[in-house]
Amino acid sequence: MEKIYLLSCENAMPFVHSLLKELAKFCTKDEFRLLASTENYFANGEVKATLQESVRGKNIFILQCVESSAYLDKADKKHSLNDNIIALFTTIDAAKRDGAAKITVLLLPYPYSRQEKPRLREPITASLIAQFLESQGITAIVSVDIHAEAIAGFLKNVSFININTSNIMINYFQSHYAEQLNNLVVVSPDIGGAVRARYFASKLKSGLALVSKERDYTKQNKVEKVTLIGEVSGKNALIVDDMIDTGGTMVSVIKLLKKEDVKEIYIISALALFSPPCVERFDILYRDGLLHKVITTDIIHHGNDFVDNNQWCEVMSLAPLFAKLLSTLTKGRSVAELLENA
Repeated sequence: MEKIYLLSCENAMPFVHSLLKELAKFCTKDEFRLLASTENYFANGEVKATLQESVRGKNIFILQCVESSAYLDKADKKHSLNDNIIALFTTIDAAKRDGAAKITVLLLPYPYSRQEKPRLREPITASLIAQFLESQGITAIVSVDIHAEAIAGFLKNVSFININTSNIMINYFQSHYAEQLNNLVVVSPDIGGAVRARYFASKLKSGLALVSKERDYTKQNKVEKVTLIGEVSGKNALIVDDMIDTGGTMVSVIKLLKKEDVKEIYIISALALFSPPCVERFDILYRDGLLHKVITTDIIHHGNDFVDNNQWCEVMSLAPLFAKLLSTLTKGRSVAELLENA
């Protein structure tokens, strides 16, 4: 077996520690290795990655979790999304200049993915990110639950793998919330998420409801009106979404569901940004008995005590899935087969 060489940006280290523990379960110590590197910030905000050992001739995986939580324990760890993107670029460039044979970037999640289509006099920033990454001379990009599948089309010369977490989240909900399955309706918080919600509903053998929302694009994170389509009265609701940002949409949807006499409400989303004032909003919903649980993943690290301090939050780890993914890619096996059996 070819050795798994992993190079981590600073912001990804909490996830990488979990990843290494999972790799150790089915690989020997000689089959994988975390390469040593440092990431330094200058007084003016410049960032520079430095490799502490040679990567010449190696096929390496560079991992970066670009989102930084507002709830991290140490202030000096709260680098912005843009800081983390530049940190990734400097890490890639350092590896290329040192002679890495092949570079696969694990970009979790894909940044600026909500800016993937043109509106009047606005950029398509997701395309800019793709161009920047391609210019770095990397071989492949792996991301997770990409917001818009069209983004894959922005990459012309780099392989793109989107890890869809639907199956692993469905299996998690089935095993941890079996009592809720007999009276469950899956809810999409917007029409754009209908395909994802329909897939959840088919696998969970539940009902399906959709929420149509009218967004005011002149204001950031502002939803004007929500309308429910489907039967939810007397049922437990599982709201399925790819990303939670400020939580404004979720608050509107939850209040709408409660007006329709829904019993317990759960949210499941792989990418929980929890941008302020999201936590405060969910705290109120939880205290008022409107929200039972928000199930998310460890792709975005919110600090070691976040779950203990917020009883409505439950985190499932994607480290086992990504450990198997690294092994699968290194061995040249089918990624689709891995995801089907996740």
